[in-house]
Amino acid sequence: MKKSRPLIGIIAAEAEYVFFSNALNTIQKELFAANMDAAVFSSLMMSGNAEFDAAENSVYDLVDFDLLDGIIIFSSSINDVTSRERLIARIKSDFKGPVVSFDSQVDGFANCIYNYEPVADMMVSHIMDHHGCKVIDFVGGPKDEFHDSIERYFVKAMKKRGYDIPKERIHHGIDWVYDFSGIAGEIISNGMPEAIMCCSDLTAVQLIESLSNRGVNIPDDVLITGFNQKEPYGANYLNITSALRDPVTLAKNAAHYIIAKVTGGVYQAHSDDNCAQFRVGMTCGCCPPRNALRLLPPQPRRAVPCLRC
Repeated sequence: MKKSRPLIGIIAAEAEYVFFSNALNTIQKELFAANMDAAVFSSLMMSGNAEFDAAENSVYDLVDFDLLDGIIIFSSSINDVTSRERLIARIKSDFKGPVVSFDSQVDGFANCIYNYEPVADMMVSHIMDHHGCKVIDFVGGPKDEFHDSIERYFVKAMKKRGYDIPKERIHHGIDWVYDFSGIAGEIISNGMPEAIMCCSDLTAVQLIESLSNRGVNIPDDVLITGFNQKEPYGANYLNITSALRDPVTLAKNAAHYIIAKVTGGVYQAHSDDNCAQFRVGMTCGCCPPRNALRLLPPQPRRAVPCLRC
């Protein structure tokens, strides 16, 4: 294959999600403006079925590293750990050009990381400062660097407000298609908190189902929040109280790093003061359920500062 311009490979699972699709759009614009081409490798939404997901993730086996001049990988988007680790190991062994891991820490790669700490603080502020909740449970994901950092930020924000969350009120799922009935049982047996804060909208929606099956009414009996607003659970209508990330600055940083490395230029990170928006929903009681499916025009939301990658 003869190339007239540098070719950058972009590897991103589930590119239909708004955060990833907006990031891809920004990255491609920056690459095209720098006279570079982009080849996107993506799988569809994962189902939780091991056989189906393995077939979807096999698309990454088609990547020909010899044709690429740089790689931007959305590591956190590849939910299957085996597929993700196999791909990363292959990149490290077979590709000699510059690589950026987008939104996830990967040893050996340049990393462009979203700063979740002020976003977690914004969520905790709504529950503790606005709603006045004093007893809160947190439902996190698996024990990995990404989910551990999210948990630390929530715990830190609670402690700053005088709540040292007990260990028994911190629970861990897989932050994916999962049976949350066990966690729901733990929460109820420990004594219902005033609020439950989740590491993602996906975790929140499944926990809501498990609690509802046990007769718990949301938000009457307990307030629930998600995080990292994500379709189909987070859209432009009001449902799960969450935070919507803006990937533009992060995406520009990733693209400009690769551009600098390929062209021999100097990389300079961007900064932005509007990287996340608080999205109020019915699960914290701020929006009546009757309005949950009513489409609303865009409205200004509270923003938090975004630090440099």
